[in-house]
Amino acid sequence: MLYNKYSEVRDSSAELEAQYIALPVNGQNSIYVGMTVEGFPCLFIKLVTVDGQYIPNVMLQYLSVRFNVPCSLGVKGETFESKLTVVSCPSFEQEIVRYFFSVCESLLDIVGKNISASELSRAVSRLASIFQNIAKPARGSVTGLVGELLIIRFAQEPKAVVKAWRRDDDERFDFSSTDCELEIKSTTTGLREHYFSHRQCEAEDSYVASILLEKKSNGCSLRDLLEEIEDLLKNDLEQILKVRSVVAKTLGETLAEAFEFSFDKKAAKSSIQFYELRSIPAIRGELPEGVSSVRFKSDLSKVEPLSIELLQEKLFIFLC
Repeated sequence: MLYNKYSEVRDSSAELEAQYIALPVNGQNSIYVGMTVEGFPCLFIKLVTVDGQYIPNVMLQYLSVRFNVPCSLGVKGETFESKLTVVSCPSFEQEIVRYFFSVCESLLDIVGKNISASELSRAVSRLASIFQNIAKPARGSVTGLVGELLIIRFAQEPKAVVKAWRRDDDERFDFSSTDCELEIKSTTTGLREHYFSHRQCEAEDSYVASILLEKKSNGCSLRDLLEEIEDLLKNDLEQILKVRSVVAKTLGETLAEAFEFSFDKKAAKSSIQFYELRSIPAIRGELPEGVSSVRFKSDLSKVEPLSIELLQEKLFIFLC
């Protein structure tokens, strides 16, 4: 992992007359992990193929990308000069730094071994879109996000579930497939009481999964859960990037704090219950003139969950 390589650089006591201290990645002489003299984490990339494409620099709160920069790099006790692309994260927050390197691993998967300016530009564009979001206000809660991620983690067909996840920002439901729509409701209160919209409860072939989360200091963290999901999605770079993008967009500036959220994964899995939305207590029918955006809390404790037979028929890809 790139983060482990960075930790190795950070913990070294090398004193060189160089701008940066770094170590090569997987023995390559075109990619290095290191840090600035201030200690900010960096990824250094040397173009293998120069195709003349102009690439603008990127400057965001948690991401800086500078192309074709003359660098003095200290590597294993020696210093060398080269023109490199410097991808850095101007932050000392551990979770932000971990996230930076995990996303950079995807960047390297995009550019491949024969790194060209055009491929690097495409990868940096994807990287920037993710890091733009973690400087914005959160769009959702960590509790809600963990519930959605648990459905992906335990699904029989996780790749199909990721494909159905958050297709559009304006979607009524968290997951939408050709056959049905599924909303995820998770809570830490211990009660199956969730908020719904009138619009959701009017939909046909729509379902809800209710999940009870128990906080646990030494339990499964959000970071652990994401790593498990990415292992399930290995070799599917687009889906991994989608997961990272949705996480960044949902959590925004609360991302670093949210990664510390931990819970009892076994208890959460055993608590998952699926219901038909038409069976839950709800406000239904035409609303009075001038009334809109109605939301209400519904108690599902006395509602019969879906049977295994119906789950297999209607929600097969989501089955745990």
